[in-house]
Formats: sequence, C-alpha cells, structure tokens
Amino acid sequence: MRVDVSDIKRGTGLWKPFEFEGPAHFEGLELEGPVRAKFKLTNVGSRILVDGDLHGQVRLSCGRCAESFVAPLDLEVDEHFIDEASGEVPADENVALEDLNIFTYRDDRIEFDEILRQNLLAALPVKPLCREDCQGLCDQCGTNLNLGKCSCPSEEIDPRWGPLMKLKNGS
Repeated sequence: MRVDVSDIKRGTGLWKPFEFEGPAHFEGLELEGPVRAKFKLTNVGSRILVDGDLHGQVRLSCGRCAESFVAPLDLEVDEHFIDEASGEVPADENVALEDLNIFTYRDDRIEFDEILRQNLLAALPVKPLCREDCQGLCDQCGTNLNLGKCSCPSEEIDPRWGPLMKLKNGS
C-alpha cells in the first residue's frame, strides 16, 4: 500500500486522508478477514505525521488451553515519516534505520506495509486467552478443562503449605 504525499509536502499543515479496506498479508500474523485503516497524513514540517485507526482480526493460540481462536485488533496509529533525501536521516552505513525506529519514504511516496505490520504485531497480547475464564489444560493428562473434567486424581498439597492454607481459608 502506497500513498503519494507530493501534494501535502508543499506546505506545513497540509493534510490528506487515506483509507484502506481489504485483505493483507504480513509475516508473523495470521489475519482473518479484511484489514481496515483510516489515516490522516499531515505535513508537520520536516516530517509527515500518519495518525488514525487500524482494525482487523487475527487468529491466535490460547496461552492456557492451546485452542485456536480469532481476536479483534483495534488500535491507534501515530507514526512519523522522514524523507530519505532530507538531512535528518543518518548517513552512517553501520547504522540500520530499523535500529533507530525511523520510518522513511522516498520519491514522495509512503509505503504503509511495514508500519501496519509493526503496529499489528505490537498490539498482540503477550498471553492470548480464548476467554477470560479459560481453565487451561490438565497438567497431568493434558485434557482441555474447558470441555470437561478429567479423571486425574487431585494433587495433594505439600504439608509445608498447610499453615498458609489455614490462613487463606480463614481457619
């Protein structure tokens, strides 16, 4: 996805909308359905500010029961782009732009694929859950406890924890 910014580069404060809805494919993400982006691109002097909303759905694996589920991703994007031809971009060949967290554009065109990918990846939960009350898997037999109980014996509590259990139970 590219957008031409030559028209808003003519003056600070000029802006234009950018909207996209459609399929998208990004490494490291299993997207379900279309991605919807609604951005405002604004000339803020030496940079182009891209801000707006990004929506999609991603297939994840539950961190407790390992079941696959689809989760919504709704996030706000706020990124700055610098023209590669400007003097702001480091000229040191030993420093990669990715290491500096700088987005650049060239030939008056901004490429959105990388910011969409990075923002979607950053919005993923650290421990995805299919639902808040997910019971997970039995640590002995591996049965999904959301689907029913297993026949494993209940685990005996170490007697050294007995006094703490009495406190917890109010005895």
